[in-house]
Amino acid sequence: MHGGGAPVTPGAPLNKEYTEENLELLEKGLPNLQHISNGRAFNLPVVVAINSHSSDTAAEHELVKSAALKAGAFAAVVCTHWRDGGAGAVELAEAVIDACKIAKNFKFLYQDEMPLLDKMNTIAQKMYGAAQVELTPKAQRFGNLPICMSKVAGSLTGDATIKGAPKGFTLTVNSMYVSAGAGFVVAMCGEITKMPGLPTLYLRY
Repeated sequence: MHGGGAPVTPGAPLNKEYTEENLELLEKGLPNLQHISNGRAFNLPVVVAINSHSSDTAAEHELVKSAALKAGAFAAVVCTHWRDGGAGAVELAEAVIDACKIAKNFKFLYQDEMPLLDKMNTIAQKMYGAAQVELTPKAQRFGNLPICMSKVAGSLTGDATIKGAPKGFTLTVNSMYVSAGAGFVVAMCGEITKMPGLPTLYLRY
């Protein structure tokens, strides 16, 4: 995906380039490991789970593991919990436990008193690599609450078709709303399907 391969469609068979060893394609997707530096920006250790499937090779695992550690990950662990349940994630769990034992000096990405637009620009620039945030008129009506950025999961941008780790783009915020009970503003970056917050015991029909 992030290496420029064929689109991955839920429910459809994977393209052949994903089921055979392809180190060149895999290496092209490694810039998306920017998520490691994103986590490190909070002064927290990052553990990378390498979700191994039957068509993966040892060389592919080693390439991702080596790149993740070079990018600053505390650990990078191959795991098979999708197939083996808990037994396939024991080493991953141990790595997380080890990461929790080290001394941490957590820091926030922005100060609470910063204006809302400054908070969004900080997130967009430091986490996504954007140059700036652009607000539509509908989105320009909130104060200085904490911010939750809601965007597509498959891209660092607000456009699901853009892969890798692009820089200098403009992140458009289409709309915003307040989660009053939680006390933060949600910025909608693109067409996002929102998930309801359900109670522990919910009604089913």
